[in-house]
Amino acid sequence: MFGHRCPKCQSRINLTRCFDNKIIVECNKCKLFHIFEFHKKIDLAYLEFLKIYKQGNITKREKRKLLEEHGIVKNKTAIENIINNNITTKKLPPIIKEILYSD
Repeated sequence: MFGHRCPKCQSRINLTRCFDNKIIVECNKCKLFHIFEFHKKIDLAYLEFLKIYKQGNITKREKRKLLEEHGIVKNKTAIENIINNNITTKKLPPIIKEILYSD
């Protein structure tokens, strides 16, 4: 992961592989954020990301919405539906409520 630089601001960029071979790219300085599917090594994923960036295929969107679209996190309504189908929120411990409903 060392040596990967943000194409927008040249600061260090984070590349993380999560489930389903999705790569999360994030720059903490300029807030560049992108998710894409890639099956090979992380260094090759970085090169693929640079290609996507140069083609202009990265749109500025809210991080939470992008995570929801890729199925990495669920929105509040989906969480409530899952809980309501199994248990009532009144029975949940406070720490679980805090985790589930945090933004």
